[in-house]
Amino acid sequence: DNPDVPLKYKAALILIIFTSARRGEVLGTEWPDIDFTTGEIVIRRESQYLTGEGVYTDTPKNETSARGNIVPAEVVKLLKQYKVWQTEQRLKLGDKWVKEWEAHPRLFTQHNGKPMHPSTLNHWMRQFFEKNNLDLDRITPHGLRHTYATLLIGNGVDVATVATGMGRAKKSTTLDIYTG
Repeated sequence: DNPDVPLKYKAALILIIFTSARRGEVLGTEWPDIDFTTGEIVIRRESQYLTGEGVYTDTPKNETSARGNIVPAEVVKLLKQYKVWQTEQRLKLGDKWVKEWEAHPRLFTQHNGKPMHPSTLNHWMRQFFEKNNLDLDRITPHGLRHTYATLLIGNGVDVATVATGMGRAKKSTTLDIYTG
């Protein structure tokens, strides 16, 4: 555990690694999308940004992007810790926490409950790497998505299963990227 990694960012990045969710999919995740008993996390929406419109909610990239993934117990434990932390933040802010959150309880929010801007994860990672003198400027949240595929394929999981877990519309894309 690195004290320089806030729980919010740790949880978001761990979710990308263990679900292969796209950045917008993780940021669109709401608490009801998580089954804390089974460890299933269902991707139902994504959070996007458009100049002039701001952060908005959209459907996943394609039909196969709406999917469920089972995460290990350690990830569920981390999410429970994060949920407690977020609840504490909400209670501290009281009526300054946005009312819209109750209808759409996002995991990853700004300090006041509004949806987090999608580029926030990228900015945080870049600052973290610079602060810790890590020459990892090419690693992005999307790069962590590829970690999921690489680990599974490296452990003998067939490419079709990996592609399904990644929510890819075409299994051949996964085959081309990871076996080429």
